[in-house]
This record gives sequence, C-alpha cells and structure tokens, in this order.
Amino acid sequence: MIFKLQTQKLSNSDWLWMLLLLIVDLSKLCLVLFFLGSKNGFLFDLAVSTASFLLVTSSFTVRLINLKFSVFFLVTSAAYGLEGGTALSYMPLLVFLLFHFIRLIFIKKYNREFFPPVIYRGYFLVTNVDEGIDSIQREDIGYAKVILYVGLIIWFVCIRASVTGV
Repeated sequence: MIFKLQTQKLSNSDWLWMLLLLIVDLSKLCLVLFFLGSKNGFLFDLAVSTASFLLVTSSFTVRLINLKFSVFFLVTSAAYGLEGGTALSYMPLLVFLLFHFIRLIFIKKYNREFFPPVIYRGYFLVTNVDEGIDSIQREDIGYAKVILYVGLIIWFVCIRASVTGV
C-alpha cells in the first residue's frame, strides 16, 4: 500500500468515471486550442471546479482510496490545470490534494481509513460494508466538515483569482 491507498481491481463504474474525466480533460484542451481567451473557458472551468468540489462531498471520494484511480485522477487533474493555466482550472487538483491531506491526517490520528459521510439533505450518511461501518461516525463527520469548509474557501479564492486575473 502506497500512502495507505488500496490496490483493488477497478470496477466498471470506476472505468466510466475515468473515461468521463478523460473526456473533460480533452474537452478543456480543445477549448484552449480553438477558443483561447473566450468567456467559454471561464464558464467551463467554473463548471468543472464546481463539479470537482461536489464530488469531494459525495460518495465519489471512496474511489480515491484506490491507488490506480487516484493516480489517474491526479494525472488528469494536473493536466487540466496546466491546460487552463488559471487558478480555477487548478481546482480539481487542489481538491484532490485537500482530500488526501485530510485523509492521511485522519488515518494517522484514528488508525483507520477515513470514509467521508455523504451529505444528503442536511444529513450525514456513512456506509461502508468492507469495514462494517453503517452508522454515523463523529470523527468522520468532523473531518468531512473540514473538507467541506476548506474546499469552499479554496473554491472562492480560485474564482476570485480567475476573475481578477491573479
């Protein structure tokens, strides 16, 4: 295990997510090559950064515990940031790094894997059949809130930096 990441076989849904990430990355590349400097680039980055933030507050993060998926997400999000060159285009990478940073702190402190609860209509739901977790864990909720609040701050800072051209 590298950085406490699991090396399980990728599921069909993992492959579909990876394909979607690749399509988004290639779409950004086409947008940069053919429509450089347009307002469409900012709107596309805004949509992708919002989606990446929402993914980190969903059950999608369980996929990031898989080494293969995590490396693929790291590479595609870094490529996406380099293609765009704006602060907002680096949002997927920053959210990825935030999740793993918080996750590693959690593992070091509680000596178990961090399974972020899914925030759904104001309720925190935790379900992980592998570890036998089927109820709300107070520490998971606390760390999920940190990801949520720090992610929101990063998102607003990236939007502001992209709008002002910093």
